[in-house]
Amino acid sequence: MRNELIVIDDKLKRGENLEEYKDVKKIDLLIELLEYKIRNYDRNEDYNYLSRIFKIIPDTLLKLKNHDSKEIISGINAIHYFLRERIEIEKENDREVSNFLKDTIDNIEALTLALNYDYLTEYHGNKYSLMEFLIFKLKNPVMIEDAIKRFPYIVNLVDEEGKSLFSRVVDNYIESAFLYSVSVKDNLSNDEIIYYDSILALFLTSKELYIDYLYERETIKNIEYILDNTDFSNKKINQESLVFWLDLLKENLERKEVSNSFLYEDLLYKYGIRSNFPIVINKEAKRIMSRFDSAINCLEKNDKEEFVITIDGDDAYEIDDALSVKKLDNGNYLLGVHIANPTRIIEDTNLIFDEAKKRTTSIYLSDRTISMYPDIVSKQTLSLSADKYNLAMLFYLEIEPSTCDVVNFSVFEKSLKVNKNLTYDNVNSYLVNKPDDYLLAKTLEELEIVSEILDKRLKIEDFYRKLYRSTNDKKKGLVFTKSKKVVELAMLIANYQAAVCMNKNNYPFIYRNHKVNQEEALEISNIRQLFKEEDDVLRFEKHFNVLQSMYPRAYLSTLNEGHFGLGLSHYSHVTSPLRRMEDNLNHIAIRKFLLGKPTDKEAYYIEELLNREANYINKRRKPIEDFSNYYELGKRLVKLKKD
Repeated sequence: MRNELIVIDDKLKRGENLEEYKDVKKIDLLIELLEYKIRNYDRNEDYNYLSRIFKIIPDTLLKLKNHDSKEIISGINAIHYFLRERIEIEKENDREVSNFLKDTIDNIEALTLALNYDYLTEYHGNKYSLMEFLIFKLKNPVMIEDAIKRFPYIVNLVDEEGKSLFSRVVDNYIESAFLYSVSVKDNLSNDEIIYYDSILALFLTSKELYIDYLYERETIKNIEYILDNTDFSNKKINQESLVFWLDLLKENLERKEVSNSFLYEDLLYKYGIRSNFPIVINKEAKRIMSRFDSAINCLEKNDKEEFVITIDGDDAYEIDDALSVKKLDNGNYLLGVHIANPTRIIEDTNLIFDEAKKRTTSIYLSDRTISMYPDIVSKQTLSLSADKYNLAMLFYLEIEPSTCDVVNFSVFEKSLKVNKNLTYDNVNSYLVNKPDDYLLAKTLEELEIVSEILDKRLKIEDFYRKLYRSTNDKKKGLVFTKSKKVVELAMLIANYQAAVCMNKNNYPFIYRNHKVNQEEALEISNIRQLFKEEDDVLRFEKHFNVLQSMYPRAYLSTLNEGHFGLGLSHYSHVTSPLRRMEDNLNHIAIRKFLLGKPTDKEAYYIEELLNREANYINKRRKPIEDFSNYYELGKRLVKLKKD
């Protein structure tokens, strides 16, 4: 062993500090020393002092600014691979050596996770403390799944008192199930029980998980005791909910794995998804839609010279946005973003609106759609089909080409006639080979010009764009066709200008915020750099979900805090009211405040409505996403079994 390693080894044994070494040099020496000691294991020497290395390295790294951990991880991984090989040999020959190697592997794996996730402050020299932080404090299922994939045996970790991580997850599951069953009638979120259910699934599907038979029997008896002794005559406790969740836990423990059976109805119940509409809602929808013609006749018609088109996917369920454009005499472009207007005919006190509030959004699955409004509303009557007048909220934006600024913004409620319903493929084809229809060709040509202007105006953060593309787009890199660009940028600018206008006038409104603090901004910058350097699609996909889960999520609020990902000072949702509840609520606010004069009582009511519903939509977002993910997973599993 060379002199430098002998000196640092001696200092470690005596518990002395290593302050005289430069930080980077110190880390290199410690890793080199650890590798040397393992490769040249001396059975006569006490190696306990080497555990100090796993506290010194993270403490040292925290002092370094903008440190690059790639080389450190590479060095640690090299030791890890060697340890795995060595432990197979030593476990038969020498139990003491085997235990040392095992403890070292645990320390190395924990340090690797801490470095990968940039959570060194939560790493205290052991794997348990880091996993405890990820599971019970950070509560990030994607990162936990990644950790289990990297190091499968962490599912069996126990604390100093012998309490396992798995048993703590089970305890939290039971507690969350009970608390949710008590509060379910108050319409509170089921986020906690959904979260612990997903973590339980990660543990139970691990091939390495060991469950002590006595613990399993004791837990199942405990579940049965709770169900047998809970006073369900107490109206505050929802018996159906508690029985569902605890029976599910019991079945999974007895099976020791999460069922691969695909039960659509169970998924609906589990995530609180409302699928079919009650008879009373369908009847009310028919009654309200019977007033459609009279509602149309009460509104002024849009300009006959205006050529209006819609652009959607081939499988569009409902059509709630349309576009028009014309070049003005002053050289500016007048972009029209025309949106379906359900709240013009459906009052916010109506049964249909109340049902839509509970659903919060339409859910689009691979083989079905669970719509927010009944089909007669969203698909048949209020969808912006061509050659008929429909209820619409019209947003007009005058755009100056030289500065890319919106110099005028106005909103109207009118009856709108769409001239053409187009698909993205139609438009892409027409942009290459002009259609014979002169007005259509001119409209598409000018929309393409406007989209180029808006692209300069709306400088969307590249990484944010990558994160929120569809799965197929992610696999291909960044697919952003001209037709999609035309539509997306038009919707973005309308949502932005509506938010600016309402905020400027201090009117109640729901904003879509994406707030990032300085620390997160730095982390995002590092992640963005990693993605720029990653050319291999498979490696890109491997880390994508973990990085996405670390990226701050947008949320709804009646307080404007800007949108970091889009690079906008204001942002809102007003362009998809047939499938998103917040758009409807914002339409109500625009109608009452921008286009009307509410009484003090009405103003207070709308402000309370927007604030309450924004919070509720935020709470429902995660369960709806989980439902969609597990539905598609279930479909794939069923297909695999058939094949």
